[in-house]
Amino acid sequence: MSGIFEDSVTPAISAPPAGGVELGDLCHDLGPEILEAIVAPRGLEVMITDVALYDPLASIPQARVAGQLLLAVGLPADEALAARLPELANGGLTAIACREPRAWPKALIRAAEVHQVSLLAVREHVEWGELYDILRAALGAGDLGRPRSSSELERLELNDLFQIAEATAAIAGGPVMIIDLQSRILAFSTSSEDEVDQGRKQTILNRQVPDVYQRRLRRAGSYDALYESVDVLRVDIDELEPRRAITIRFGESVLGSIWLAGSDEALSPQADEAMRRAAPLAALHMMRQRAVVNVERRMREQRVLTLLQGDETSLGVLAQVGLPADEPLVVVVLDGKARRASSPAAFGPRLIDLLTMHLHTYKRRAVGATLDGRIFVVTSSRGAPDRDALESIAHDCVTHAKTALGLDLRVGISHEVGGTADLPLARRSAESCLDHSTAGVTSFEQIRERALLTEVEALVAEFGPGPSAGVTALAEHDEQHETEYMVTLRCLLGCFGSVARAAEVLHVHVNTVRYRVKRIAEITGVSFEDADARLALELELRARQGER
Repeated sequence: MSGIFEDSVTPAISAPPAGGVELGDLCHDLGPEILEAIVAPRGLEVMITDVALYDPLASIPQARVAGQLLLAVGLPADEALAARLPELANGGLTAIACREPRAWPKALIRAAEVHQVSLLAVREHVEWGELYDILRAALGAGDLGRPRSSSELERLELNDLFQIAEATAAIAGGPVMIIDLQSRILAFSTSSEDEVDQGRKQTILNRQVPDVYQRRLRRAGSYDALYESVDVLRVDIDELEPRRAITIRFGESVLGSIWLAGSDEALSPQADEAMRRAAPLAALHMMRQRAVVNVERRMREQRVLTLLQGDETSLGVLAQVGLPADEPLVVVVLDGKARRASSPAAFGPRLIDLLTMHLHTYKRRAVGATLDGRIFVVTSSRGAPDRDALESIAHDCVTHAKTALGLDLRVGISHEVGGTADLPLARRSAESCLDHSTAGVTSFEQIRERALLTEVEALVAEFGPGPSAGVTALAEHDEQHETEYMVTLRCLLGCFGSVARAAEVLHVHVNTVRYRVKRIAEITGVSFEDADARLALELELRARQGER
């Protein structure tokens, strides 16, 4: 990464490396949901050969290659950037990618056109690190997917994994399958189905490599050998056609693998080379798909946050996040302690997926987001049966999180609300469950009374008129004369005004309580026959106790 804005002398431009990707192809491969060309003065055919992140801390100028794309991290698309474009253009920069502003400044558009620098828009929810990785993957794949001759090997398509599987199968002469690290099938060829063996049939039907074959591969050390290898590996599985496999890699990370079935005699001499060429193309597609999924997740989470915070109340937002607009809603909050991370929020996406997946089995839609270090999930509910199922699911999630992730979770489940406008209230009721519990799953119905009193006490403490003269006089009397009138008053109110019950609790004679009640009434001026006065007294005493 070079600090190109700090270069006072035009750096040397190295000769363009072989290969590269045309700007138009790069934008097409990533898709408009990630990257879009706003200005392309030299056309979309200009070659991109390198990608760099802006580094404001770098002090040593570095040589720059022709065809470089700069990711303007932390640099707004404004007139100040427009003023710097001449320097960048003289340094050989081909394109610059900026976070998409609300409106593109005319000065920046004009400067890009004048100085022949392509201007690209990075969508709001795309993270720079993800974009950098996927651009590196695209440039690493180079033009493997572009037609350069009549050779079928050089016409592999980038459009999707199924086309990559089909093209590879056509070249290699056998059926191809692409799987991820969980042995889930991502794509497979269909042009050679007459050559499919039983293992392939079961994998395609289940969308997963059957457990029996996974166990055989593990016992034989085939998975370990495959993930350590960077080339095509021969794999033999009893009762099945011989296999060849190659890992799909991005840098040092393994994303999945490509599998080819068939004997050496049946397969093409170009089979290994076809697999080698297909692997980086598959990596690019998987990186792009991962980025798109993450963008969609962040956009969905942002919409959920606007609902939970009360910034958006339209029913249209429910449709955008996939929730029904005609059913009651419930908010679930997760919090607790993590053994291997600072908070459960570090596992946010996995916990949200865990809970929403369980809810989907009950045909309930759910969406989630992380807010203030806690994880919130909004789901629809249709009465008591759904609430019972939700509590059962929450208990399962707590158990799974403890055993699989090392998390000691607490879960709060709100009361039902009728629409988006009440979701902030549902969020508060879900969080109240955590305030009144120490472990496990708690629903608002279990702590409704305590939560209500807590809310009222907080209101009295914050907005009340302050300590009444009567209660203050009573507290001072206790302090000066070592009496126990405040204790007696609290006990009496807690016993609903029953003198006999208060005497039992205080372990004194009933006449003693009667005398104290008489004195309390004289000092405070409060009549215990007045229900409103008793309620006001109890709220004041609770507020005073909370302050201490």
